[in-house]
Amino acid sequence: FERSEVRVVLDRVFPLEDIAKAHAYVERGRSAGKVAISIAA
Repeated sequence: FERSEVRVVLDRVFPLEDIAKAHAYVERGRSAGKVAISIAA
Protein backbone atom coordinates (compact mmCIF):
# COMPACT_ATOMS: atom_id res chain seq x y z
CA PHE A 1 0.00 0.00 0.00
CA GLU A 2 2.96 2.31 0.28
CA ARG A 3 2.90 2.88 -3.47
CA SER A 4 -0.92 3.05 -3.63
CA GLU A 5 -1.10 0.08 -5.96
CA VAL A 6 -4.20 -2.06 -6.20
CA ARG A 7 -4.08 -5.54 -7.67
CA VAL A 8 -7.31 -6.83 -9.11
CA VAL A 9 -7.91 -10.55 -9.49
CA LEU A 10 -10.06 -11.18 -12.55
CA ASP A 11 -11.87 -14.49 -12.26
CA ARG A 12 -14.02 -14.60 -15.41
CA VAL A 13 -15.22 -12.48 -18.30
CA PHE A 14 -18.73 -12.95 -19.63
CA PRO A 15 -20.12 -11.44 -22.84
CA LEU A 16 -22.99 -9.00 -22.39
CA GLU A 17 -25.42 -11.59 -23.78
CA ASP A 18 -24.63 -13.85 -20.80
CA ILE A 19 -25.12 -11.26 -18.08
CA ALA A 20 -27.73 -13.45 -16.36
CA LYS A 21 -25.20 -16.32 -16.23
CA ALA A 22 -22.59 -13.95 -14.82
CA HIS A 23 -24.96 -12.80 -12.10
CA ALA A 24 -25.83 -16.40 -11.20
CA TYR A 25 -22.12 -17.28 -11.11
CA VAL A 26 -21.43 -14.52 -8.60
CA GLU A 27 -24.53 -15.28 -6.53
CA ARG A 28 -23.46 -18.94 -6.14
CA GLY A 29 -20.25 -17.74 -4.54
CA ARG A 30 -18.01 -19.47 -7.07
CA SER A 31 -16.01 -16.42 -8.09
CA ALA A 32 -12.47 -16.17 -6.77
CA GLY A 33 -12.12 -12.58 -7.91
CA LYS A 34 -13.86 -9.97 -9.99
CA VAL A 35 -16.28 -10.92 -12.74
CA ALA A 36 -16.29 -8.65 -15.79
CA ILE A 37 -18.81 -8.12 -18.57
CA SER A 38 -17.39 -7.54 -22.04
CA ILE A 39 -19.22 -5.25 -24.42
CA ALA A 40 -18.37 -5.74 -28.09
CA ALA A 41 -17.75 -2.53 -30.00
